Parts: sequence; C-alpha cells; structure tokens
Amino acid sequence: YEVGDFPALDMDVKINLFRIIKELTNNILKHSAATEAKIKLNLDEQFKELKLVVEDNGKGMPKEILDGKITGMGLSNLKSRVNFLNGRLDIQSSGLGTRVSVWVPIV
Repeated sequence: YEVGDFPALDMDVKINLFRIIKELTNNILKHSAATEAKIKLNLDEQFKELKLVVEDNGKGMPKEILDGKITGMGLSNLKSRVNFLNGRLDIQSSGLGTRVSVWVPIV
C-alpha cells in the first residue's frame, strides 16, 4: 500500500473510504485469483481531491459486470458510496488485472 499525506478528513469520508477499500480487497481475495494487489491513496492538491487506486494482477472482471448487464451487491454498494461522497469512479479490467480508481473531493 502507499498512502500520501493529507489533511484531516470528515468522518463520512473516512468511513466510506475504509468500506470502499474493504469491499475492493475482499473482491480481490474472493474472485480475482491475483498474486499481487496495490492500494494507493494520495491527495491531489491541484484539484483538491483524494485519489484512491486499488489494483490487482488477477483474471479481471467479467464483461457482463463491466457492461452493467449483471449487478452484484458489492458493485452497487461501491457506486453508492462513491456517489454519497460526490466522487467519481473508474473501473478498468482485462485478463491482466483490474484497476479501480476513485476520486473524492475534499472541502
């Protein structure tokens, strides 16, 4: 993991970031068959937002999930938490792994 320096955060931000990281790491352990995973949390001072990146070298997510044809509770919860924080979510996945990026504005 890699964590940068950032100012004191609102409790809602802390709790939801923790739960996002927990959900993503659980998914890596449960579904990905990955041998490596990385978690990065950094502050982008220029845009005044936190950037969280969770990535692995696993088998990737099924296309049906990425296309939204199949929705699970985990992905729905992830999207809901990001929306609650007024953030943005990007998921990139292939047979070489998955990278989930979350940007959360800080006030």
